[in-house]
Amino acid sequence: MKIAILGPGAIGGLLASLFWKNGHQVTCIDKKENVGALNAGGLKINSKFFGNFTATPRFTEKLDFEPDLLFITVKAPFLEEAATVAEISFLKNSIIIPLLNGLEHLDFLKAKYGEAVVAGTIGCVESFSSKPGYIEHLSDNPPCITLHEKSKIDVIADLLKKTGISVEVLENERQVIWLKLLRLSALSALTAASRKNLGFVRSNPEWRGALENFLREAATIATADGASLKAEEALAQLDKLPFGLRSSLQKDLESEKPSELDALLGVILRKGRIYGISCPTIQSTINLIKKKYNV
Repeated sequence: MKIAILGPGAIGGLLASLFWKNGHQVTCIDKKENVGALNAGGLKINSKFFGNFTATPRFTEKLDFEPDLLFITVKAPFLEEAATVAEISFLKNSIIIPLLNGLEHLDFLKAKYGEAVVAGTIGCVESFSSKPGYIEHLSDNPPCITLHEKSKIDVIADLLKKTGISVEVLENERQVIWLKLLRLSALSALTAASRKNLGFVRSNPEWRGALENFLREAATIATADGASLKAEEALAQLDKLPFGLRSSLQKDLESEKPSELDALLGVILRKGRIYGISCPTIQSTINLIKKKYNV
């Protein structure tokens, strides 16, 4: 199968390498300044689960062929710019799966590419890239991709499973997106606001109370938006995560990099306003983050 990856960083690069390792024709779309070195040296994967290997997919500055599948794995702040190098003329018969955090990227991508876009999320994966071409996959388990059930999705799910990726397919598109967003927004917000790890947030009475209130408010908004989620279930999942876990939002804010603050948290406020749902804990947490990081 011909697969394109738009944004071969920590997540996209790992997926590209796994697809390449399993015999697929893989092309990665990256910045001009990275393409030459990556075509020469490939992607060096250091994975606790998949082992260490070097993958050599093709790298290019823009989409220049018709893929069967396009995975979009850039972070939300970079989506609009990244989409300019993936022209719709090459994607008329493709399936497009964005694996971004948040909600509003789907509206943007559907407006650009139409019904070829299939909602998806990726979780159960701790991966980072210290520099282009070098990816550390720290998880003891395979990534899990959740997809919205649409035409041909069974073929995609089978491909992912054969690649070693765990797959879940859900009928409700809003459930697909909110299932991850509920957990991730709370994790990101409270670790960033406290400037501590998840274990501290869980064990400190004041911060745990804020975590529980955040989840309840966000779950109420998610339900109004068409998902069916319970704050208690999300909290139980967060309680099982490693004590020392810190969110990528927290790390990006600390290092003054472009962050997903708006994509993860601002979007929930906007949805709350649409449905007339008050979310004082979410608002106060965002205000605290803005104050602490001067953003």
